[in-house]
Amino acid sequence: MAQKHIIGQAESRWDAIAKVKGQANYTGDFPIKNLLHGKILHATIAHGYVTSYDISEAEKVPGVLKILLPEDLPQNKYSTAGHPWNLEPKKRDIEDRTMLTRHVRVYGDDIGAVIAKTPLAAKQALSKIKVTYDTYPVYLTPKAAMALDAKRIHAERNNVIASTAVGFGDVNQGLEDADFVLHRQLHTPVQLHAHLENQVATAFQSEDQRYTCISSTQIPHICRRIVAQANGLPWSLIRVKKPFIGGGFGNKQDVTIELSRGHEPGHGGQAGADQFDPGRIPGLHPDPPRH
Repeated sequence: MAQKHIIGQAESRWDAIAKVKGQANYTGDFPIKNLLHGKILHATIAHGYVTSYDISEAEKVPGVLKILLPEDLPQNKYSTAGHPWNLEPKKRDIEDRTMLTRHVRVYGDDIGAVIAKTPLAAKQALSKIKVTYDTYPVYLTPKAAMALDAKRIHAERNNVIASTAVGFGDVNQGLEDADFVLHRQLHTPVQLHAHLENQVATAFQSEDQRYTCISSTQIPHICRRIVAQANGLPWSLIRVKKPFIGGGFGNKQDVTIELSRGHEPGHGGQAGADQFDPGRIPGLHPDPPRH
């Protein structure tokens, strides 16, 4: 009988020894010259529109190089989902996101960013940006969002993204013939991924003039395509490197913090690299929760 080489045999992960010994380099561990730091400004309402920003005090914080507003970045629409590209537009994920937006559709939406010499300066500047909103109705249930008088979340379509009907047999007859019929409305708690490593991304322009993004992503090839799409650049100008990753569980299968890193690394007239590390709590804002 042929000897089994895989099934029934213990296997060691190729990255286990380096991680256990502390030898593994994660995204935030690489020494990069002239590193700048970015922080995202998140919306403090769930639905509305930013009518104005007051960035005058934020710009005075020592070490702040640039305050980025939605109009400072390309407004190309894309999907953050880590799914393969399809040549047929109708089969792609719905492309309705931009890197920064004034139209707030969810609490924590990305409405601005700060580039600074230190993480502390970037964080301080965020706290000094004053935002004025027009607030819209907030819908907390599918039924409320589908009401005839509900405001459209996206102007180009109604609030029903898609509808599917699947079934067989006579449901009414089945209910009538059943010994017991139980009607309940059930709710499951929201789950958020709790990987040890935060979402981190660093970007810089390489010697060959291509943009290099080092990211704790689970999908480097798809990340490359989405970053290029969001920035309106050829895919060939984007290089994504994925070093050791400190957990992901599907959360890092969405492209969120890497996007604006493909656009003009080294803001403020300084050559260098930009690093975005949202931290633990802010890093939960763009996550797609599971139920």
